[in-house]
Amino acid sequence: MAALFPIERLEIFTNCYGHFGVAAAIEHVPTIGVTALEVALKPHGGLLEIPESVVASEKMSAAAVAGLKAKLAERGVRPTTANGLQRIMTAEGFETSKARINLAQQLGTRVMTGSADNVPEEQRNALYDRLLQLADYAGERGITFALETHPGIAQNAEAIRRAMRDLNHPRIRINFDTANIYYHNEGMQDGEAELERVAEYVVHLHLKDCRRGYHDWHFPALGEAGGVDFTRVGSILESSGFQGQMSIELEGIKGEPELTLEERQARVARSVAYLRSVGFVG
Repeated sequence: MAALFPIERLEIFTNCYGHFGVAAAIEHVPTIGVTALEVALKPHGGLLEIPESVVASEKMSAAAVAGLKAKLAERGVRPTTANGLQRIMTAEGFETSKARINLAQQLGTRVMTGSADNVPEEQRNALYDRLLQLADYAGERGITFALETHPGIAQNAEAIRRAMRDLNHPRIRINFDTANIYYHNEGMQDGEAELERVAEYVVHLHLKDCRRGYHDWHFPALGEAGGVDFTRVGSILESSGFQGQMSIELEGIKGEPELTLEERQARVARSVAYLRSVGFVG
């Protein structure tokens, strides 16, 4: 079976390693034949807890950034995407996002994933203004935003198409999450059809499996939930001329015990093997 995409297009999101963080990802990802990372620049709360101490924070010193780049080079790992956009409607969040854009540029990434704030309709234009300012700033540094499939202006295909028409900025595009399309949209029946409707705007993907349940936190190794047709996802991307990176994102299962580093690595390895087995990457 010919693979749809070369393995070089596949990333591992450092959040797959939970509280072991970026350092663990850099160390372990090369052992399973993957050399690209989506690097977390921001912490994560909730059912997936990622403390700031284990991400590549914008608060790192110049020496720490240099050390991180040296470790990446030593392990032969490319930081192709950064994850850092959030809470841009506050003055602090806006400035933090700019600092993360600067860090992403230093690391050599070309895409930054993250969320646009979920605001009432009457604040939409204010949100657009913030996004456009940041997109200009990012564009000057060679970086494109990829808005995640989260509640708000990128929640589903209808919302995405409206936002992309309204914003009309070459540095604002979409990070389509193959499981979030179900998690955040009650009654969603066909997430792949949603992808097809917005494929022209997609520059990055989060590859995540699920059971297609609304607010059902069940994100195991790829292929183990069975809700996402990754072969169909790949065909849609290939037909659309998609040229971006795709990141495996494993957020775990609600109620399960805390995973060891070995267990997290095993899930990542099974996910890569699954994508190979269905001809997604090779």
